[in-house]
Amino acid sequence: MKKITLVLMTLLCLLGLVGCGGASKAENAPAPKKAEAAESLKGKKALVVYFSYSGQTAKVAKAVQEATKADIFEVKTVQPYPQGYHECTDYAKAEKARNFHPEIQGNVPNIKDYDVVYMGFPIWWYDAPMAIYTFIDKHDLSGKTVVSFCTSGGSPISESTPGLRKALPNSKFVEGLRFYPNDTAAVNKWVESLNL
Repeated sequence: MKKITLVLMTLLCLLGLVGCGGASKAENAPAPKKAEAAESLKGKKALVVYFSYSGQTAKVAKAVQEATKADIFEVKTVQPYPQGYHECTDYAKAEKARNFHPEIQGNVPNIKDYDVVYMGFPIWWYDAPMAIYTFIDKHDLSGKTVVSFCTSGGSPISESTPGLRKALPNSKFVEGLRFYPNDTAAVNKWVESLNL
């Protein structure tokens, strides 16, 4: 009886964690509609922008880059996030509650040259990390197609969509998928479905 109770408590704790992201499989969501995928993006210049706390999103971002032959830019905060899981989740929760956009290192000086921006991140507290919003603040993405993708311990990518749509009112936003970090086949299939 004690073992069953311990197993149930462990499962409940794991399901309750939504903080600093982790591996998750691609959602069983329908492929983007062709109209939503932007009248065929063939021949357009693309950039993969990503924020990765633990390296999981970085793996997916590199798979997206390989599949699209895009340039790549890693969003890094000037002040690193705490290394401990619980410290990081608390810090990220406080950032979100204050709508605090942390300072990031560098920028993409030639952002105007890109037609498509793939934006990757872990889901933190049902949203993209605030560092992604800082990137959006610093770069004019007006008129560009912005395609999201994420990693998460359990939250669907759709939870990040309202905030990103609001932050990108002059961009064509395409909600992407949630991926396992090592599922290159799923990434390739998704990129193909976007008609690139």
